[in-house]
Amino acid sequence: ALTVNHKGVLRDYSQSFALVITGLNTITTDVGGTIASDTVWDLEGSPYRVTDDIEVASIASLTIEPGVVVEFDGNYLLQVYGRLEAVGTESQPIKFTSHQSSPAVGNWKGIEMLGPGVLANSVMDHCEIHYANVGVELNSYKGTSEHNALTVSNSTIANCNTGIELNSASKVSILNTSFDIISNGISISNSQDVLVGTSRIQNFVTYGIYIASSSTYAIQDNEMTQASPNRLLKGTGIYITGSGGSVGTITGNRITFCHDGLVVY
Repeated sequence: ALTVNHKGVLRDYSQSFALVITGLNTITTDVGGTIASDTVWDLEGSPYRVTDDIEVASIASLTIEPGVVVEFDGNYLLQVYGRLEAVGTESQPIKFTSHQSSPAVGNWKGIEMLGPGVLANSVMDHCEIHYANVGVELNSYKGTSEHNALTVSNSTIANCNTGIELNSASKVSILNTSFDIISNGISISNSQDVLVGTSRIQNFVTYGIYIASSSTYAIQDNEMTQASPNRLLKGTGIYITGSGGSVGTITGNRITFCHDGLVVY
């Protein structure tokens, strides 16, 4: 029987009942080191606490299930030479964040993908990245004629120094993704076949999108703005420099409340 004292009145509930508690997970899975074969991080093992740098080998893939939380307990890096498949849902996004009780920008290094990307075709959909130095960085990570190197979609990157940085990368799509409270939104250097579309970059310090010596890029239907009062009329929406800066397309973008809209140097 269950007796409840509510505002001085005792009530006796003599009927039997079952008490079921769901949604509580006391398990934390510590991860670090090299992932040498195909691996799945499932929801049952979440949260995953990163206690050392992680390297996904060139012949391996790491699959992360919807709803999984990955917490970096220090200035560590998720480094991908193979393939990353992190596909969440609108109701169960995949979260990459700091394990610190009072998190701050740069608590962990970020997600880095390095070439040549034998498997490539990495996907990040419905993901959230918080408190990294660089949210996602590609270095010589390239796609093929058959598939992209990386597609980021329906995701959020916030409280990072740089959202996404591409260095000598190719075949990358960034779609319907939001960037908030960061130094720089997207940096594209010496890269090609890059699509940035229907994304929102706000409250950046220096550049919304920075493009240097890159080719066959398309920047379309994005919004760059300063929504925070202390950022008004600061930063440049789109900045293009270098010899490759003239061989891309920029269409349908909206830039508001920035110091400069578009700069070609």
